[in-house]
Amino acid sequence: MNDTEITYLSIFIIILFVALVVGIHLYNKKKYEESVYFQSTKIPFWQIRHDLGHYGEFLIYDYLKEMELEGAKFLFNIYIPTCNNKTTEIDVIMITTQG
Repeated sequence: MNDTEITYLSIFIIILFVALVVGIHLYNKKKYEESVYFQSTKIPFWQIRHDLGHYGEFLIYDYLKEMELEGAKFLFNIYIPTCNNKTTEIDVIMITTQG
């Protein structure tokens, strides 16, 4: 191989790698936007990936989402009143027929 062929091959490999990374990102974004978590919270994908609190909530949902097939329902970011006119937040509630 001469220097020109090596340069073209290097450029091709870089372009292929970038396309793969972009493709994986778009696939993950699409799957996220189809989730109950997104449909309930409307938090954009880029915000989930850069906010540890929201990302943690999503990971909990993602871990338990198979329970939806058995009829489980999820509630996110529920505020409950406490004393002195304050509220407290519950991040994720899963309701099932078993309790």
